[in-house]
Amino acid sequence: MRPVKGLTLIELMVAVAVLAILMAVAAPSFTDSIARRRLEGIANEASADLQYTRTQSISANTAIALVASSTGYVIGSYKTLTINSMCSLGTVSPGTLPLTIAFEANRGTATSTGTLLVSCTGTAATLQITVDSMGRVQMCSPGGVFGGYTTC
Repeated sequence: MRPVKGLTLIELMVAVAVLAILMAVAAPSFTDSIARRRLEGIANEASADLQYTRTQSISANTAIALVASSTGYVIGSYKTLTINSMCSLGTVSPGTLPLTIAFEANRGTATSTGTLLVSCTGTAATLQITVDSMGRVQMCSPGGVFGGYTTC
C-alpha cells in the first residue's frame, strides 16, 4: 500500500476554523487602527492648515481667519475643507462652534485663539489642537489616550 498525500477534509476544516477564530480576534483591532489613522490624518491636516493660515496672513499682509464648524472649516477665500462624515470637530474654548481663529498680518500673532477637538467614530481617542496668542499651533492628546502625542 502506498502512502496518501494531501489533506483530509477534517484537517482542512480545522485549519479554516483556526483561521476564522484568528480573523475574529484581529478584526476589532483593525477597525480601531483605521479609525485612529483617520483621526490622526484629519488632526494633522487641521494643524497644518492653521499654520498655513498664519503664513498666508503674513505673506498677504492682511488678517486671515480659519472658521471651523463641526463638519469642516474655511480659510478666508483660500480653502474650504469638509471632513470625513465619520469624524467631527468640537471645541474646548471658547466652547461653541463655529470657532474663528484669526491671525494678524504684521507678526502672525493670533487675534482670536481657540482649541479644537477632533474625534471620530470607531475610537474613543481624540486629539486637541490649540492656538495660543503668539500664533503657535500645538497638538496633544487629552488624557494621553492617543500614543505619540503629549498629554493635555
